[in-house]
Amino acid sequence: SLTTNYVVSGSSGAECWANKTILAKVNSIHFILTTPSSATIYSGQTITLEASCVFSFIWIPGNLVSSVLEINTIVTGV
Repeated sequence: SLTTNYVVSGSSGAECWANKTILAKVNSIHFILTTPSSATIYSGQTITLEASCVFSFIWIPGNLVSSVLEINTIVTGV
């Protein structure tokens, strides 16, 4: 995790200044496990990808909120 203090200073005029300190803490996710870790598929094949070790998921592209993503390749044309 990363912790940083940010300070903002502001003035309302006439040499009147105020400061505000804000503590921001970012917790890191240790890892996301994917199965398979990499894959090559060909036209007409389907593959299922699965992510684990975290609580919520989003697959991009598609913005699918799921731990599982199924990819279908379709052959069209000649």
